[in-house]
Amino acid sequence: MLITTTNYQSLNALDTGKNMLKDLGEKAINSSNNLTDLISNNFRSSLESLWNNWVANHFIIGFFVSHPFISIILIITLILTIWGIIQMIPSLLVKLWLFIFKSPFIFGKSLLQNNQQEVINQDFYSLILKKLEAIETKQNLLEKQISEWQK
Repeated sequence: MLITTTNYQSLNALDTGKNMLKDLGEKAINSSNNLTDLISNNFRSSLESLWNNWVANHFIIGFFVSHPFISIILIITLILTIWGIIQMIPSLLVKLWLFIFKSPFIFGKSLLQNNQQEVINQDFYSLILKKLEAIETKQNLLEKQISEWQK
């Protein structure tokens, strides 16, 4: 009977030890879960505060992140505008070089046209003067005739 009681006591001690270990294991798991939850919550809150501070300092980028459809439309419009400007540069350079090469000829042509206009203007003015002189002579002639009739 002594052996049975000892066996019973040792079995009872083993069960108690098992239960104690089980309880300690559950407590350790619960505390580790609590610690994990605490760490993840703190990490999440620190990331959120970091994000919120960054968005507060960079509100335009925050707006684009918050409104992706508008961002896509604006980015496409910006890309097309830049592409158009890049394509326009060579044609502007060609026009610039053509203007540079044509400018002496355009200047010479304008000088010739001004000289021709001056010659034409001088001829026109001399013709007007001749006509005015003819009108003056006719007027003098008419005045003489009227003065003769009145006598």
